[in-house]
Amino acid sequence: LRQESVAKCLNPSRGCRSFWPHLRTHMTYCSFRNPRQNPSVYGGDAVCSVETSGGRRKVGAKEMLQTQKIMRVDLVASPGEEVTLDVTAARRGQRAVARAAESLKEILEAKASDPELDF
Repeated sequence: LRQESVAKCLNPSRGCRSFWPHLRTHMTYCSFRNPRQNPSVYGGDAVCSVETSGGRRKVGAKEMLQTQKIMRVDLVASPGEEVTLDVTAARRGQRAVARAAESLKEILEAKASDPELDF
């Protein structure tokens, strides 16, 4: 679902619930993972890259918060490096956890620094 489509709906203040009325009474969830692609989220840079139909796109804290502001979902899964269960390297798991903590810190800093993202 494109952000532009939701922003141009009849009632954009309801976010994705305005686009899909049957979701009005349900909990909504935003994830950057694509179950059809393995992996669909890539780490290694300062910010994560997400596989989209137009190629890989970097998603930082401000981009994620802007998506949440438009979509108005109940839960947001912050993009982080995917580590599948079949990977047994301890360092890779530790790195993913460290990046998740860094991502949370960046999100909180972005919310504190930009009054438009404080919702």
